[in-house]
Amino acid sequence: MDIPLTRGQATQDFAIQDTEQTLRAQASGEGEKARTFLVDQAEKISAATTRFREAFGPTDMTKAERGRVVVDALRDLRDQGRAGINALYREANEMGGDGLSLDTAGISDVAKRVLVEADVPDGVKNVVRQEMARYGLIGKNPVTAEDGLTTVTLTDGRKVQFYGDPEPLTVGNAERFRKAISAQYPVDGPRKLSQGIKGAVDDAVESAVEAAARNGVDGPVSQKLREARRAVVAHKETFAAKDVVQKLVDWKKGTRTDNVLPENAIREVLSGEVSNLRRIKAVLLTRPTPTSKGAWRAIQAEGIGGIIDKAYTANSNLGGGPAATISGAKLNSEIVRFGIPKLKTLLDEPDFGRLMSLRRVIGEATIPISGTTNPSGTAFKMMRFLAPMATKFANIPLAGPAIDVVSGLVKQAKATAEANRTLAGMTSYDTGKAAQEAVSATGRRSQPAADATTQDDQASRFVEALVEAARDGRLAAAVLASGAQWRNGDR
Repeated sequence: MDIPLTRGQATQDFAIQDTEQTLRAQASGEGEKARTFLVDQAEKISAATTRFREAFGPTDMTKAERGRVVVDALRDLRDQGRAGINALYREANEMGGDGLSLDTAGISDVAKRVLVEADVPDGVKNVVRQEMARYGLIGKNPVTAEDGLTTVTLTDGRKVQFYGDPEPLTVGNAERFRKAISAQYPVDGPRKLSQGIKGAVDDAVESAVEAAARNGVDGPVSQKLREARRAVVAHKETFAAKDVVQKLVDWKKGTRTDNVLPENAIREVLSGEVSNLRRIKAVLLTRPTPTSKGAWRAIQAEGIGGIIDKAYTANSNLGGGPAATISGAKLNSEIVRFGIPKLKTLLDEPDFGRLMSLRRVIGEATIPISGTTNPSGTAFKMMRFLAPMATKFANIPLAGPAIDVVSGLVKQAKATAEANRTLAGMTSYDTGKAAQEAVSATGRRSQPAADATTQDDQASRFVEALVEAARDGRLAAAVLASGAQWRNGDR
């Protein structure tokens, strides 16, 4: 993954992390190198997350662009399914059989109501009347002239004309009739009353297919009709089940406006429980096409992008001013909020494993063990300022245990201030040692809060000893004595 870790991060050792954070706070060459390492680490984390996101497609696409890809892919699949069903109907019709004609009573009833509705434009009524005459739903005595124009006579004497020969309405030509009516929707006023004819046609076709399959149309016709019926049922269950799929593919009633706006489409897929995501995944990938596979990648890209984008945080502690960095704590929170079951549905197993590895490394790099902090208290600063004088105070009469504490503190400060060694553990750490060191570090993590306050407590006692010595007059004598030694060359 090419993300370097310090010794403290890799082993998750409390004491080592505390020392590394202290080094980064120092105004020294080693401290600057430690801070530079942290900046480099943050850049590599950002690059790794970008590479992970790019595996799912362009990272610069907007929500609306990705949503449009998904909606268009679903509609393409719906249209392909409908085209396949119509092909089965036509094949069955060409094979012949008594069960292929439609019961047109329901279609005629709905269409005649459209013809008398005042809200339906005259142009729409003329088309409906013409198509009804073409398929024998109204009119008598059709006569086709030599120019191909057919005329039928209504009971009130009016004439209706259309081009071509009249034909009975069957399973095979029902789709042409339905399309002719559907083409009128955009001009059919606000109520779109002609839409009812489409539903009546679909019902008549399904009834004819069911009846023919059930009543035993012989031979290959029966097989083709049963196949068509199964296709109709599957298509309805996929695209007309009143679920997230239908919500995305439908238009707003009576319009060509998306029922769900493209910028909200993927949010609809990812919202709620995992069921919506599973449903869309099944539709897009059961029989995938290049378009449907691209749509699934768009959903993956949007889901992963949302998690990672929300994990960024402004960090002013890396040097060079504020910078946006990935926060392991925020990344963990976003993954939990999204949900592991949903993530396992969104990603295939290798991608899920890569995300979990990225999560672990970012967490180790950016989440300090509880209690490790950069020392900044007043007592700590006083200790660092006065520690070089501690050996000169060691001979102060009656100083007692307080000065003994200081002597031990100086030794501890020198031991933990080995900057080069700490820096090497940060910038040149062999991660192969991490597993071994992590075992020995486990016991040291049990009391982090106590370790974090030790230096401040000891420094406070040191300052108290100095105040007490000054009050008793011992401090001035010690300073004078040390000054004399300095002048005599005992430096």
